[in-house]
Amino acid sequence: MLKTRIQNGDVLLNIVGATLDVIGRSAFMADLQGQEANITQAMVFLRGKRGDVCPGYLFAYLNTEYAKDQIRRYARPTGQYNLNLHEVGEIVVPLFDRETQSCIEEFVYKSGELQESSVAKYSQAQSLLESELGLDKLTFDKPVSYAARFSEVALSQAISANRIDAQCFSPAALQYEHVLSTLPNVQPIRFLTAAMVKGAQQEESPDGTIPYVSIKHIQNNEIVAEGNSRRFKGMPVAKQGDLLLAITGATIGKVGIVSRYEELTFSGDMLAITTNGSIDPHYLLAFLSHSIGQVQLQRWITGSTNGHLSPHDVGRALIPRLDEKIEARIASLIKDSIDKTHESERLLEQAKHRVETLIEEAIAA
Repeated sequence: MLKTRIQNGDVLLNIVGATLDVIGRSAFMADLQGQEANITQAMVFLRGKRGDVCPGYLFAYLNTEYAKDQIRRYARPTGQYNLNLHEVGEIVVPLFDRETQSCIEEFVYKSGELQESSVAKYSQAQSLLESELGLDKLTFDKPVSYAARFSEVALSQAISANRIDAQCFSPAALQYEHVLSTLPNVQPIRFLTAAMVKGAQQEESPDGTIPYVSIKHIQNNEIVAEGNSRRFKGMPVAKQGDLLLAITGATIGKVGIVSRYEELTFSGDMLAITTNGSIDPHYLLAFLSHSIGQVQLQRWITGSTNGHLSPHDVGRALIPRLDEKIEARIASLIKDSIDKTHESERLLEQAKHRVETLIEEAIAA
């Protein structure tokens, strides 16, 4: 196990992947904070021996097209794409002077610090929400059997839900329902929205004029588009500040906010939620992404093979209304978290661009 143990400053490289976009992905382990971790057989770590390459610089280089072109060339399609250690060793790395490498590495470290700060802000928002709702003191009962679980379901509850199944009346659902029932101000999400619009399946088009996203583009509580679509009459459109919620498939309940784009269109397995001005969408995002929001969404899923959550059932989710200043504080922390992610990405892009510029200048010289 010691041979695969990661150290501070290691650069990780993915050497197995289903597509050429997956193989060659990299990560920089700036600070493990005393934790122990090992890599899997689908990865390698790169660790300099002679001190002639700064690890942060190496990470930045591996994100350039110059490195990715080499990885794509060496990758072997054997069911999945693969690289062996010898092929990884053949990747050519341009070595600039140590001072230049260190300057680029500084961007990488600052990017990592901002990403850590982003995670901390999100954690603070969730902790504040839990504290205000009393969830930090909540302990879950663990019934011995389904019989014990069903015995707690009143006839009125079954009639109201129009269901009598374990998913709808799970212990977590019932306990969270009890917590919400004790709060002074709770509103169904349908009372807080101006619109809930279901998406439509579309094909990506290189000459499309509007970003197009699906569930896979919900990343770290926001939407990150990769392709475009052609506009058409009746196209579902989400605007900046809207939430997109996964309502079909294995990841129902996954949610993110549109923050990077003025508008975009989205697939049929997603629902766009536009608030009506009575609630900050960032606060709503904090609640829906927490387990108390996720359990409410999960309990109303229908279907066995491919689950589905209807817009009507999304509208049943109960949202606690807290003191205005508390909601604003939670919303601000979520927004700060997202903003720091954007700044982290910008610095990493600057590092990558600087490496590419240096290579181009060296070629032209």
